[in-house]
Amino acid sequence: MAASTKARAAPTNIRIEASNERFYAECEFDGARFHVWLNGDGEPDRESIYSDRPGEVTLYKNPPRGTPSNGPGDFRTRKLEAGRGQGKIVFDAMMAQVPALMPAAKQAAADRHAAEGRRLRQIQAAEMARRAGPELLVAAVMAERLIASVPHTSTEGGNSQEVLTVLREAIAKARGQ
Repeated sequence: MAASTKARAAPTNIRIEASNERFYAECEFDGARFHVWLNGDGEPDRESIYSDRPGEVTLYKNPPRGTPSNGPGDFRTRKLEAGRGQGKIVFDAMMAQVPALMPAAKQAAADRHAAEGRRLRQIQAAEMARRAGPELLVAAVMAERLIASVPHTSTEGGNSQEVLTVLREAIAKARGQ
């Protein structure tokens, strides 16, 4: 009998994603999803805490995205050697794409990190304003009383009536009036 000459499909949908401070290359192949952890330079992570073989590259085989847990097509993550058999085919295909994909993955991670920083600063500013609100209201009431009690007609910021009007409007707004 002749040996089978059926050509195997190549891995598809190769991409790089960031997860916290790490990256991983991912692809689909033979009805499964594969990934390998990468360092920030796009080199395979040989020191993964999840590896059964320290110093060697571990390739992870997972069910396709969207597969329901315990549903059809689900299976536990499998660890493959990146240098043998099916693991080598997938690993080599992914690593061939890493140099081209890594810059965009790094930029996307930096953009997400910057957006998260902006979001955290907004939350902090809102919290500071929330905490300062009662004290600012007290200060505004005190300033309004002080300015109203002093018999003068102008200040550096305008005349006292204008200042009193602004303060009274702000106090009413703060009190929900």
